[in-house]
Amino acid sequence: MEIKFHWKNTKNSIKKGYYEAWDKVDTNFVKRNLTIKAVYKGWQSAISTKTNVGNKAVMMAGGNFYPGTKIECIEITTKEEQIPKGYILKNAYQYTITSPEKRERDQFELRLFSDKTKNLVVAIEKGNTYKMIPTKKIGSYLKFYTKTQGGKVLLLQKREINPIWLIIALIIVFVVCGGLYFYKKKRKVV
Repeated sequence: MEIKFHWKNTKNSIKKGYYEAWDKVDTNFVKRNLTIKAVYKGWQSAISTKTNVGNKAVMMAGGNFYPGTKIECIEITTKEEQIPKGYILKNAYQYTITSPEKRERDQFELRLFSDKTKNLVVAIEKGNTYKMIPTKKIGSYLKFYTKTQGGKVLLLQKREINPIWLIIALIIVFVVCGGLYFYKKKRKVV
């Protein structure tokens, strides 16, 4: 005999910050009507890796997770040709989120440790290439969203032109222009 449990999921039926489950009841020898109560269990709202940089987690995830959900993140190497043009690779990671229960999610909020370096962005692996995704700096972390429970992430720094080289280039341009101006002026006088 198969017993199916149905959950009438209305907006008011689920308590905020909790998920629904059924009481554990032995249904092997049911011979009469049996009332089974719904149980609300609290979500785990944040998880972080055990891998640290200093005293801070390398990666954290936010949202509603079943108790016992874990996130693992390891540093990896990547091929030079996979790095988007105009960027320098700071770090590459492979992350995995494992949950004791299967659940479809729209997306995950992830935070990746990013020290104090400026102009950092995140790229996520899509097939054989990496795709830049929108990020927001929050303290020592870059916050971004993804729909996958695992994958490869690159922490990239945008290549910048050093301001000293711009100043030197401007000085050279002024010297050359000034030299040409005085040369032409001297030529007209003679």
